[in-house]
Amino acid sequence: MMNTEHVQRQPRRVLIIHSQEPLIEFLKLGLCYEGFQVEAVAEGATGLAAASQEPPDLVLLGHTVADMDGLEVCRSLRSRLPTRNLPILLLAPEGEVRDRVIGLEAGADDYLTIPFSFDELLARTHVLLRRRHP
Repeated sequence: MMNTEHVQRQPRRVLIIHSQEPLIEFLKLGLCYEGFQVEAVAEGATGLAAASQEPPDLVLLGHTVADMDGLEVCRSLRSRLPTRNLPILLLAPEGEVRDRVIGLEAGADDYLTIPFSFDELLARTHVLLRRRHP
């Protein structure tokens, strides 16, 4: 019988696609502290390429990114075979219920409004990862 206590797991990889540098730095700092491996990009096209080349375990996606709409990035991630099943947490400015519905209909697995508590983001991140890798 294999003792699984000593098996080291690879750190979970998170790709942040967002255009607000202060928020990116905040997320990177917190997630790295929590043991995640983090890559961040500001452009949607760059994010799509990065996710397709080496799919992360989770995508944190801004509603707007430098070169395209975040919802368009979300739809593109869902339409590509390598990224079709990636968990996506959409980060968006506080909006109406309809905005959240549109984000979820575009393919996001969850939606978190800015500003948010890092503890809530972390909890939602763990839930999405647990669903993908039980």
